[in-house]
Amino acid sequence: MARDTRLDHNIAGLDGLRAVAALAVFGVHFGQFTGVSLVAGPFELRSLLENGELGVALFFVLSGFLLSTPFWHAVRDGKPLPSFRAYALRRAARILPLYYLVLGVLIALYGTWRYPGGWWDIALHAVFLFDFTEFSVQSINPPFWTLAVEMQFYLLLPILFVCLRRSGLRPSWAAIAWLALGCVAIYAIDYGSFQWFSRAVAWPFDPRLVWIRPGGAALTYSLPGHLPHFLIGVGAAAIAVMRPDRERSRPLLFEAGFWIAAAVVLVLAATGSVDVLGVPHGRYGLPGVPLLIGLLVYAAPRATFARRVLEAFPLRPLGTISYGIYVFHYPCQFITAWQLHVHGIDAGSAWATFGAGSLAATIVLASLSYLLFERPIMRFVRRRTARA
Repeated sequence: MARDTRLDHNIAGLDGLRAVAALAVFGVHFGQFTGVSLVAGPFELRSLLENGELGVALFFVLSGFLLSTPFWHAVRDGKPLPSFRAYALRRAARILPLYYLVLGVLIALYGTWRYPGGWWDIALHAVFLFDFTEFSVQSINPPFWTLAVEMQFYLLLPILFVCLRRSGLRPSWAAIAWLALGCVAIYAIDYGSFQWFSRAVAWPFDPRLVWIRPGGAALTYSLPGHLPHFLIGVGAAAIAVMRPDRERSRPLLFEAGFWIAAAVVLVLAATGSVDVLGVPHGRYGLPGVPLLIGLLVYAAPRATFARRVLEAFPLRPLGTISYGIYVFHYPCQFITAWQLHVHGIDAGSAWATFGAGSLAATIVLASLSYLLFERPIMRFVRRRTARA
């Protein structure tokens, strides 16, 4: 039987959610540059912007959902798993070219090699292991740390499904129970790491650099701290594959579920109450808020009105270029703030000008990158893997 290589597929509504995630992360750094804050009763703009980091959780859940869906279909139908070669090539084509291009430009602008540990920093970024060290996790472009974690997800996903195939588990509540147990175990490892490291540990190859610091960035932005979010997406995909007929039978239930989950997440973010549904050291309100995000991802394609909203302009086009928005937004904000400063204008006092200018520059760059660089590469790789 031929191996299935259909690894790229569009599910209605999810591009719109990608746009929401990208704009939420843009809002986090917009708030950091401007310090803007407006208050309306219990709701505060500053809290909403700070909790825009929930967009990262949405990206991780979406990744787990979309990437695992073809694998779940193969397991359910008793077919060979999708081609690992095609999977690896398409993931690489989606992430690596733009990442290495922007990374190279930033390294050249910053002169990273001239700083203590600079060559280590560059090497760790080249192999996506910079999230394991305190000195490099957010050194060149702070949002890049999520790409390191995403690449680690990509490596783990085929291993997970090889294990599922050998265990005989198919998309079922038993499989979801095992995923839940895995999330608990991973959280225990993450929690234990915060308790274990009570002093700073120097980078073994250069004692001037800090490898791990108690409660520091290397522990906060670690793979164990975010793998449960990815697995929540994998579990949501399993539920979708178990009973696809439910998509047509209960549209009002999915509609209500989507909007209620969206409202709860928005209220928690705007009131600074995300951690109310979380456990100690649980990222992004784990487990409560990520589960609500999983419901959003699961329900969006099945809820008629929500799907139409997410498929409408401008969300769907922005979702299409969301990777570029994510990669370019922080450098664009930095340059915009610098240009305003050169002209004697503070980004905080001119927050509307700063926001409009940096967002416009980000969208223009992301659009050009997608049309002239990303899409041609992805099309080429799709053709090559299809022939294979």
